Amino acid sequence: MTILERRIAEGVYPPGTKLPSEAQLKAEFGITRYTARAALSALQERGLVESRQGVGTVVLLPPPAPFFDVPQTITIHPGGLVRTGPHGDMDATQVEPPTITRIRLTEDTAKALKLTPYDAAFQVDRLLGCPDLNGKEMRAGHRLTLPFAMLADVLNLSIDPEDTPARIYTALHAAGQRLTWQETVTARNPSPDERATLGAPTGVPLLVATRTTMGTTGAPLLLEELRISAVARLAYGITPAHSDAPV
Repeated sequence: MTILERRIAEGVYPPGTKLPSEAQLKAEFGITRYTARAALSALQERGLVESRQGVGTVVLLPPPAPFFDVPQTITIHPGGLVRTGPHGDMDATQVEPPTITRIRLTEDTAKALKLTPYDAAFQVDRLLGCPDLNGKEMRAGHRLTLPFAMLADVLNLSIDPEDTPARIYTALHAAGQRLTWQETVTARNPSPDERATLGAPTGVPLLVATRTTMGTTGAPLLLEELRISAVARLAYGITPAHSDAPV
């Protein structure tokens, strides 16, 4: 922890106050202006301060500590019912009805689904509420991409795009697909629209979890993206893989 970070943490510089200028830091610590500028930039990258034109570098409110976990588990119950997430299905957490659009796959989504760019797909966007035990709510954005190739050519299934992922998993499982999943998590800064829609605090990044559902052959069937402020935590169980190969 740097001296400036410690002063912020101890309340020497409370939220809303202005930090010393580069010239003042240079005089106090005997450093160059370049070093002072780098120190202020590092604090800004960590979300502790922000630079305001005509004002200077201002201390921000500290982000709240993570107050709930968002389980990312998938469970296949006897009889083939597949349940996901903290409530088993998304119906209990949808803030508003889903928005369904017909799209053409971008290069990135086509690559993830091992299809051709501009192939047709349904894109289903949902706004979810993720409550904790104390009744607080953090909103999350969920996007499901269902390629037409999967719906018609691969499985010939009648799946309603409005179905939640758990219901789609259940339909695929009932059709004889042996499902596996791969999920990656990245972080990025939210756009202004995302910050407003999801209620993301200033200075806190978004967690972006991208999940690919694969069928019996290992081919991708559908793609999901969950976006939620990093004041939440994504919780995973870990299942060991077994191998007969010698170590």
